[in-house]
Amino acid sequence: QFPPRLRKDLLSALVRIRDREALFTEACRLATVEGEFLSASIAVPTPDGSDIPVVVKSGAELPPVPPELAHLCPAHRVMREGRQVVCDDIRTDPAFALLAERMHVANVRALAAFPLMVADRIEAVLTLYSEEEQVFDSDEMKVLNELAGDLGFALLFFEREEKINYLAYYDVMTGLPNRRLFLDRLAQLVQSNGRDAPLAVVLLNIDRFAQLNDALGRHAGDPLLSQMASGLAERLPVASNLSRIGGDTFALTAV
Repeated sequence: QFPPRLRKDLLSALVRIRDREALFTEACRLATVEGEFLSASIAVPTPDGSDIPVVVKSGAELPPVPPELAHLCPAHRVMREGRQVVCDDIRTDPAFALLAERMHVANVRALAAFPLMVADRIEAVLTLYSEEEQVFDSDEMKVLNELAGDLGFALLFFEREEKINYLAYYDVMTGLPNRRLFLDRLAQLVQSNGRDAPLAVVLLNIDRFAQLNDALGRHAGDPLLSQMASGLAERLPVASNLSRIGGDTFALTAV
């Protein structure tokens, strides 16, 4: 059975770590050091869902899988089936027949892959490799499912924290920096250029925008603001610090 401190150490990591990659690294390290797995890896699906590359791993180096067999890898199966994948004996499991020889060369005798869920989607897949057969009994699976749940909760927390931080500095409708971020950047620009360096602040308003909103409603006004933001962003350099600082008011700087 796994050491009882495995989950305790992971929970401790969840408290102190505020970075997804750092958390993944620590989780894999704990799995191989505390959990005594031969190898551990975490894979994250690409935005289009066409692949799920490994982003973090720990323990023994496993042989690469040819691209034509990639769909047989446990992480790919988890993504396709939407559930955990467990193999207690690589030699006798037909689902891994084409990978069995490669696994045995690396001393892999059993494996388990767990989806790390955020809401109802799979954010990543944790795969654990063992050099012992029949290691994933009910007690171990209970612990491992709890670990996967803990990691999924941490990912949800990170996502919400990122969203809160985004809302604090960016305008949701246009994606541009908001008033707070504009003023912060303006202060930094003044400090770095010196008080005597020339600096212009330009404010842009849409004429009669309030009348448009009153007459046609926000379903007409909001798209106009988004188009205005896109048009300005395409034509102005990034250094202009283009921002939406409120209502129909945009701001930018020029040095």
